[in-house]
Amino acid sequence: MALAPANGVVLVRVPGATHAAALSGAASVPIGSIIDTRAGSVKLQSALPAGATQTGTFHGGLFEVRQPAGGHGMTELVLRGAPPACGAGGARAAAVASTRPPRALWGHDRHGKFRTRASNSVITVRGTTWYVADRCDGTLTRVRSGSVSVRDLGRRRTLVVRAGHSYLARPAR
Repeated sequence: MALAPANGVVLVRVPGATHAAALSGAASVPIGSIIDTRAGSVKLQSALPAGATQTGTFHGGLFEVRQPAGGHGMTELVLRGAPPACGAGGARAAAVASTRPPRALWGHDRHGKFRTRASNSVITVRGTTWYVADRCDGTLTRVRSGSVSVRDLGRRRTLVVRAGHSYLARPAR
């Protein structure tokens, strides 16, 4: 898998490393690397069957990159970082929630095979610009252009969300 910073600061922590390093130019990184785009954006290029490649641009989040065997080139972006601070913790919980960065990610691709895993849903992009965020009330998917397929894990159903619309997958009870 190849990465190149598009702008800002992008950090990469490869499997087995204890610290992340700044991405200063194009680099090849192993599957399982954790990419921090909270202060920048990155172009990610991954392999497809028959020697083809796909490229997506991602920013505003912390995610792990996976490419499952037998996935026919599907590249998974798994949201990482602390989940939102929720509950009846009163003022202390509110203070933690206001200082903790959101567990979210913006992405853009042109008909690649990218899938994002969040707490309550799995989002498969279909050539689009999209946003996904884990929140206290569920996982929000917002589509700016194109459409995405959202698998709601709690309701066990899949639906298509089109440009200008959003969907909130609530946690399973």
